[in-house]
Amino acid sequence: MDTSEAQVQTDIALGVLGGLSVLYSLLKTASWKRRVASPLIDLETILKFLLFYAGDLGNVFFAVTFGTGLYWLIFFKGQQFVSVLLPLPEQEERFVTYVGCAFGLKAVQFLHKLINQISIDIFFIDWERPKGKEFKSVEGGGATKRIASPVSIWRTYFVANEWNEIQTIRKINPAFQVIAVLFFLEVVGFSNLALRDPSSRLSRDPGSYTAPWSLILRFGVTTATWLVIGFAQMMFFTVFYERYVKDKIKQFVDLCSMSNVSIKVIFIIEL
Repeated sequence: MDTSEAQVQTDIALGVLGGLSVLYSLLKTASWKRRVASPLIDLETILKFLLFYAGDLGNVFFAVTFGTGLYWLIFFKGQQFVSVLLPLPEQEERFVTYVGCAFGLKAVQFLHKLINQISIDIFFIDWERPKGKEFKSVEGGGATKRIASPVSIWRTYFVANEWNEIQTIRKINPAFQVIAVLFFLEVVGFSNLALRDPSSRLSRDPGSYTAPWSLILRFGVTTATWLVIGFAQMMFFTVFYERYVKDKIKQFVDLCSMSNVSIKVIFIIEL
């Protein structure tokens, strides 16, 4: 498949997946309308649909660009005889535009999610009942009155502090992720797969000719390495660490159960 045919296939994939993302965004908007119990289609509904569509369309652009980079990486580097040529640097401008669109649309989705998260209300409800009574003098008189002992607030404070700590739990370690990606790209030599020559060798002779970089291959190699390492971390965290080392979410649930404290999160949807 030549570069012109590949570009046509890319445009077709964008069109088909873009149409499916419209339907998916409409479903999410309808679900949101049911949650807020609003039957009217107003400006807020249209804005919500556009925000949903921005995130879904960003996923489409990323999937297409990643698939394009992986396609050229596999078929260009895996050929025994030179039969497939990479797009020229001038032809890669549209690919760079697609990557920029994916980044911009996902940035809009990130801001949308951030606004939603900072607009929620969290209530900590202590169901513990007073277990004793104490005598308290009545103001303005010498009489004393027996009232129920107040429940200590420190249990609720402790649960709130633990809730605050689990907000930063991730299934991947960002520092390890960056170091591992750099190790495979620079030390192992995966970055050499992004050169504009059909050789798939990971090590190159410093004195030999070095071909220029291909933006499509660099994106494919870097993204594939990042996703594989991230997926490996998620599998390790889910299969091994949470089961045999520590599961902070379940520990927090047990803490709330033992403390007799409930958490109610009210999601106020404004955008």
